[in-house]
Amino acid sequence: MNIAIWGTKKEALYLQKKIECDQQNEVVCFVDNDKEQQGKCIENKPVYSFKQLREMYPVQVDGVILALRNGYSIASIIKQLQNAGIKNVGLMKPSAFDYKEEIKLNDISGQILWMDTDTLTKPLFPYLQIILIKTCNLNCKGCTHFANLYNKKQGKTDIYQIQELEDDMKKLSEKADIFRLRLLGGEPLLYPYLKEAMTFSRKYFPHADIRIVTNGLLILKASEELFHCIYNNRIGVDVSLYQPTMKIKNEIEKKLQEFNLNYGFGDIGDKGIEKFEKNIDISGENDPQKAMDRCHSKQCLTLLDGKLFKCPFEALGDEFFNYFSIYNVCRKGYDLRDRGFNEAYIFDNLYLRPVDMCKYCAEEVGYFDWENTFDPQPSDWMV
Repeated sequence: MNIAIWGTKKEALYLQKKIECDQQNEVVCFVDNDKEQQGKCIENKPVYSFKQLREMYPVQVDGVILALRNGYSIASIIKQLQNAGIKNVGLMKPSAFDYKEEIKLNDISGQILWMDTDTLTKPLFPYLQIILIKTCNLNCKGCTHFANLYNKKQGKTDIYQIQELEDDMKKLSEKADIFRLRLLGGEPLLYPYLKEAMTFSRKYFPHADIRIVTNGLLILKASEELFHCIYNNRIGVDVSLYQPTMKIKNEIEKKLQEFNLNYGFGDIGDKGIEKFEKNIDISGENDPQKAMDRCHSKQCLTLLDGKLFKCPFEALGDEFFNYFSIYNVCRKGYDLRDRGFNEAYIFDNLYLRPVDMCKYCAEEVGYFDWENTFDPQPSDWMV
């Protein structure tokens, strides 16, 4: 099989080496929309443009594999390939690179998710994150999920009710396939039904790359039952290295290794997370398209309480405006439980177009030192 790899970063190079180990398959070229990459050679393989790929398919190239992480990029490229009539498309799961797993091109339960773009019966969502719980055991200044504001709500726990979560997962699985699925919060290890949520995730999305995203502080106190559930459902653990987490990183790693779990700390460096960014502009006068183009969350399709949102800001940002009595901003989103729910419309619009909330995202961001705070201020988020 002659393969073109879309992408030129470390994931693409890893895929190329794995494919080259199998003498039955060959990497013909890399492909990239970035003109600065086109014309170069990587590992003695040329980097071609999309136009060149289109001319080569299907005579010189049998299939295209996307070695990318960003859901927005994947959605855009899938659309590009569909419109050009390139049918045999695969997606390499990031877990293949992160956990150094073997890659077998023809293994349907393996690290390449294949699809025929001409006969897709339902859209593929490249990335989805589910907010299981809004509260957290940290109070990060300027939390992008506003958990420190939800922490202030006395006597109220904001969780995704487990029966509603299962019903929503089931309904979504009937409408779309999911490539990458992340379970997060707040802090997901505070979620009382985490084992059930993981089990349902794997049941309804059997081929997805599924991860839990945690600050790690509760890992050392977690039950063996939880670790076995993570392992049995083939779920990875992404640990965010906040400064308190850095102090127990070695102990966390030993615990995860003890149960033979796949895990990662992200590409943060030896000092952990030192900076946060803020980008809210309450004027609401920003160009939504420009704001979306520079936004790192534009890939972060978010499921919360039966609704799909473009990003966590659209899903949770109303708490910021309401908490500080700035505006009465209401969450919109697309109701998964609505009988008129149109999954194709969601794919085209939530992934590829800005939403109304984007007008509150500044085109430039500000940076500040990470810290815990119990006295949140509007300036923690505003530029």
